[in-house]
Amino acid sequence: VSFWSLKDPDVDSVDVIHPSSSTRFLGVPLCLCAAAQGSQGVFVGFKDGSVRKVVMIDGKCADSMSLPPSESGAVTALAFQSETLIVGFEDGQVKILRQGRDALICKPFHSSNVQDLRMLSDDLFLSSASDGRVAVWSMRSGSPLWGFRGLS
Repeated sequence: VSFWSLKDPDVDSVDVIHPSSSTRFLGVPLCLCAAAQGSQGVFVGFKDGSVRKVVMIDGKCADSMSLPPSESGAVTALAFQSETLIVGFEDGQVKILRQGRDALICKPFHSSNVQDLRMLSDDLFLSSASDGRVAVWSMRSGSPLWGFRGLS
């Protein structure tokens, strides 16, 4: 994982972009998402089901958080907003992690790997999976409010 910065933010050119810091992992990273706007941090999901948060401190990468491997397999999608991290797994499971609270395992909906997660508001998020299903979820209950199977 590399953090990049612009020498001149007013210039839109590849020539002015350079990696400011990077880190290597022992595991296989599969997905990532920004930790927060302006925080210079990312959440990284791994093949073993673990999640790590990596931040920039004094120009160097450092781990600031680590979640152990999950029994649901590889982490395939991540979304973060307002101290809430949503994690999607290869078996279709979705977990909601909030700072200072136990993880909320969402009710089953997807039957295969979660491909994308998007925050819609402080209480709603969207998921899609390779099973062709899309759902809008409540973060309070961990239940899909509505969903549909993809059109072909």
